[in-house]
Amino acid sequence: MNMEPQPWLKAMQNGELGEARAKAFLLDRFWVLERSVDIEGADLIIQRRLMGRSLFDRKAPALGVVQVKFFGHASTTHHVHHTYVVGDDKKPRLEFFLICISGDEDCPIVHLVTGVEIFDSFDLVDVDGVLKYRISYRYLKSRKDLMVVNKRLALNRMESILQQVDFDRNRQFVSWALPSVVEVSDAISPVFLEPIDNWWGDIPSGFRELKEKACTALELVEDVHGKLVKIMVESDPLAVEEVIKDLEFECGGRGRNWAIPLPKDLFSEDFFQACRIHRSMVDSLRRDGLLDSFIGLRAMVKRIFVEFLEGKLPLGPNVVCVADVKYSLVDFEVRSHRVRLLDVCEYFDLASDLNQFGHVPIPGNKYSGVVQLSGNRVSMYLVAGRYNVSDSEGQNLYEKYSNTEFGLYTECMDRLFALKYGDPYSGV
Repeated sequence: MNMEPQPWLKAMQNGELGEARAKAFLLDRFWVLERSVDIEGADLIIQRRLMGRSLFDRKAPALGVVQVKFFGHASTTHHVHHTYVVGDDKKPRLEFFLICISGDEDCPIVHLVTGVEIFDSFDLVDVDGVLKYRISYRYLKSRKDLMVVNKRLALNRMESILQQVDFDRNRQFVSWALPSVVEVSDAISPVFLEPIDNWWGDIPSGFRELKEKACTALELVEDVHGKLVKIMVESDPLAVEEVIKDLEFECGGRGRNWAIPLPKDLFSEDFFQACRIHRSMVDSLRRDGLLDSFIGLRAMVKRIFVEFLEGKLPLGPNVVCVADVKYSLVDFEVRSHRVRLLDVCEYFDLASDLNQFGHVPIPGNKYSGVVQLSGNRVSMYLVAGRYNVSDSEGQNLYEKYSNTEFGLYTECMDRLFALKYGDPYSGV
């Protein structure tokens, strides 16, 4: 007897399974609102968990719209209605998300696709006279950057996007300090229209000229004000770099007889350089679907040191914690690691002379470092007992080490990135 369920029943089961897995994925971070019927094609509606605020609050956090698709086999293709992804302004809806579920209970797979990514990367096709985006499993599988590797990071990104929706929505409530420029008026108090001679001249004409000068100045001030507001409401730091340069020119009195004082440190070349490098690194990693793995490797490097130190604290000033980590440069996954404590003199090949503090003298910039790096192995060390870890009330020494971000972690990840993609700082 053929026990294979009917296609309509199989589709219903897959839909329920996909929604259940998606809801389990979302509930760790969001309120998931129930609905009795599909709303704008949404299977789930989510809201950030902000205590003290409710859906009915006039300033309630923005809602996210989540559509769930289940892919039962490699040939499965779904479609998403064009209007769910694109708003009336012809721009992608930030608050729309597509969660694609595949795999079985032993190996569940989740792809998270934002409205922006659908808008930018997926084909828009005509389906029975209706424009829809085609979501094929074959294409989805080719997009490693869309697969959820780290659930926490994926939820962080969804929450960040909804925060941006809140921010954009609040732009309309920005209180403009200056009114828009109006047409210069001839209005003047009637008392000054009385035909009384005076030594200065025509007062009504003089008053209008004064207003015209004020109007010209106001246009300039409004331009400055508009640029300052743009900085306040912009979410992309690199988008305001040129705005600040324009401001400094406008307000610096160059070619004018007046200037508007600005904060001296409004423009920081170092800050914008850091933003450019950060974006370049994220773009490279995201393109290869390795962003979460790279971030996860950094967390693993820290965990390797911290977990080894547990039970061994406090450490003396003349021991070195050495970690050898075997990893894959292909996917940034740790294959194995070995950690040990060595004597400072043995490790650095130094004499055992001690200074007045009981330390074997070594420069402060040598308290940690990466000493060997290849495509599958990295060796690094930390003279942990030489660091004055931050003193937080109520924390034991292990917690303090756990909460300290040693520069070694950044050095390690920068060099690993450079090994795979080239030095991101080379253009600085």
